[in-house]
Amino acid sequence: MSKKEKDKNYFLIYFENNFNDKVKLDINKNNIFDRSVITNNSNPDEYTGKLIYKMDGSDKYIMNIQGENTKTCFEIPLNKSFRIIYLFYYQNKWIIRFSNQIRTN
Repeated sequence: MSKKEKDKNYFLIYFENNFNDKVKLDINKNNIFDRSVITNNSNPDEYTGKLIYKMDGSDKYIMNIQGENTKTCFEIPLNKSFRIIYLFYYQNKWIIRFSNQIRTN
């Protein structure tokens, strides 16, 4: 991520492989997303892709995610040094990858 991009006050959150669930995502207890996520492109009318969350100047950011159908959840602190967050759901486990690089493959 370039210095110009790092200076912007947002997190990019990408939903990656194997989602087929209704996902609720909160940051600092503020709901920012509550929709179905399907990442296999079988139903283009459902949400696929990324979220952009504009930071509000808080010192700390805590992300809480709940999968309704999978009955899973987790809470994790966000680091402002890593603005890009990739979320995977694989073999019944959440995988969270923090980065400053946008995946291009």
